[in-house]
Amino acid sequence: MIGRSLICAAFLGAVLGAAPAMAQSTQDAPCSSEAHRALDFWVGEWTVTWTGPEGAQQQGHNSISQTLDGCVIYEQFDGNPGNNLIGRSMSTYAGQYGTWKQVWMDNQGSYLPFSGGPDGDRFILTMDRASDEVPYLRMVFENITEDALDWRWQQSQDEGATWEDRWHLRYSRAE
Repeated sequence: MIGRSLICAAFLGAVLGAAPAMAQSTQDAPCSSEAHRALDFWVGEWTVTWTGPEGAQQQGHNSISQTLDGCVIYEQFDGNPGNNLIGRSMSTYAGQYGTWKQVWMDNQGSYLPFSGGPDGDRFILTMDRASDEVPYLRMVFENITEDALDWRWQQSQDEGATWEDRWHLRYSRAE
């Protein structure tokens, strides 16, 4: 009888001990809000194409994944064979600032911090300027569908009143 009571007590203890973990797993993940999911359209494997300086069509690859329990969007860009630019970015919704933050680094020695987020049917990240000498730069994701989007790297000469394209990439889901 004592043996059976010990087994029942052990079973009950195991079930009750697991209850907080089970309850915790049914709660929302820390980065599951609508604001945190605003850049999910970008996640996937992409073929990127653009027109090169000589007018020839060029192509590269961009691999976008979620990491750190879905709280971070991780980009791995490879412009080869069309362009030798290789870069990485990490993006996250920074709730304490109420905006998206991204940092880009590449094999050209660039370190570019951005802030922004959804803007109507576009997603815009503008470079955080460290000084007046830093140009006004931004990236714009637009014409977003499940299988394609346009990405524009833009510069402004008039403090952001107007923008001109410096590089336009067409994203298509890789097969």
